[in-house]
Amino acid sequence: MKKSITLKNSNALLYVKSTFIGILVSLIGLLAFALVMKFVVLSDNVVSAVNQGIKAVSIFISVKHFAKFVDHKLPVHSLIIGLLYSVLAYLVFSVLSGSFVFNLGTLSDLLFATLTAFICGIIVKLIFTHK
Repeated sequence: MKKSITLKNSNALLYVKSTFIGILVSLIGLLAFALVMKFVVLSDNVVSAVNQGIKAVSIFISVKHFAKFVDHKLPVHSLIIGLLYSVLAYLVFSVLSGSFVFNLGTLSDLLFATLTAFICGIIVKLIFTHK
């Protein structure tokens, strides 16, 4: 008997939903941070660190959402979530800024998101799943 892959029996829809949740958290976090920056002058190093922190928290929430439904091989699945998150974040924020520029910084963001997602997958697997 031939098995067919549909959206019901694949994780594709769950990957997309988890990634969109992470992007939404990033947008909310960055809007809140922009509001803070309107009243407080911060150095470039602080801005960069806060942006990376917002990305890490967003990815963690994405992986945590994914783990509610699938917890086997979570670190491997989280790599995919990190990759999807970084690509989608690049597209969303490029549209918002009005320019698509792929450079070394974009590549480092992709690697950061993927590595962060892997680490988040390990943390979520060890702490939050008990199966």
